[in-house]
Amino acid sequence: MGTGLEIVLLGAGAFAGVVTAVISDIGPRAYLIGIPLALALASFAVLLGAGIRALRAGRRWGRGPLVTWQILQIATAYALLPDIPAAVAGVGVVLAVVTAAGVLWPSSRAYASGVRSDSAVPPE
Repeated sequence: MGTGLEIVLLGAGAFAGVVTAVISDIGPRAYLIGIPLALALASFAVLLGAGIRALRAGRRWGRGPLVTWQILQIATAYALLPDIPAAVAGVGVVLAVVTAAGVLWPSSRAYASGVRSDSAVPPE
């Protein structure tokens, strides 16, 4: 589960960097869009953190926010395609797809659904 967390945090950091770059290009009235956008991103970051904790605790509801975030990553990469190199957008899409696939992978779903052994050692 640690690798999935790292990928989600890497994607969140990249998205925050892109948003910061876009806001800095707006000009002196950037605070009009910057403050609400920062509040929205901060609240979604809290939801993502709660979703990660829920998955680590074996609860299923955490998949929804994480998959939604990956869909937003793909949409953002597509929207920024005219302004950023295609390779950068491609890396963002690949990371989003890999992360969503990892969250929805059968073993990950079984772990979050509580369908697992109580012991880390397989029965003999």
